[in-house]
Amino acid sequence: MHFATESVTASDLTDFVAQAGTVTFPPGTPSGGTASVAVSVRGDTTPEPDESFHVRFQDLGDAVLADT
Repeated sequence: MHFATESVTASDLTDFVAQAGTVTFPPGTPSGGTASVAVSVRGDTTPEPDESFHVRFQDLGDAVLADT
């Protein structure tokens, strides 16, 4: 499956590092197998409202997403 980060109110390079790529489950991965995507978040000390970004997944095939 393919993934990419998308800025909502957070800014790429200032608040997080944009990522895109492919997550692959090896053949024979049992049902319930897991994979993860890491996104670097840049902390700052400037008082400001909460900021957010999304990670969008495409071409899931038979995969089921879970928030852990």
